[in-house]
Formats: sequence, structure tokens, C-alpha cells
Amino acid sequence: MTMKQTISLTAVLIRDPNDGGFTSYIAELPEVVAEGNTDEESVENLMSALKTMLMFKRDEASQEEHAGDIFSTKPLELEFV
Repeated sequence: MTMKQTISLTAVLIRDPNDGGFTSYIAELPEVVAEGNTDEESVENLMSALKTMLMFKRDEASQEEHAGDIFSTKPLELEFV
């Protein structure tokens, strides 16, 4: 039985006073940053940046050697709203 869980994260949006565009980042993951002409576009780009970062980290982790003995690995599935 697969249980889906939703993780809530906080998008922080900063309006650029010069051009009116927005820069956004995830408070819990401040390295994930995006921009957009509107707040909606900035958040949409932020979600894309988060997905890209997670895929990169997943691929990077699969290529690393793990120290010690691994008991098991299990896939985790995240559902983004």
C-alpha cells in the first residue's frame, strides 16, 4: 500500500522595485531560487527549480559510494500540490 504525503514548504517572494519582477526562494531550502515577471510565474519557476534540484541530487547520490554497509534503500515519492 502506497501512502502519499504532501510536504509544505514556504515560498518567499521579493518584488524588485526597479522592474516590478519577482525573485523567490524556498525558506527551508534557500539555495533553490527563481525569478519571474509576476508572483505566479516566479512560484511556477520555483517549483521547476525545486524539481530540478531534487532530480540532480538523486542522480548525484546514485553515483556516490556509500561508506559502511547499507541495510536497504527505499524509494520515496513526493506529491507536489
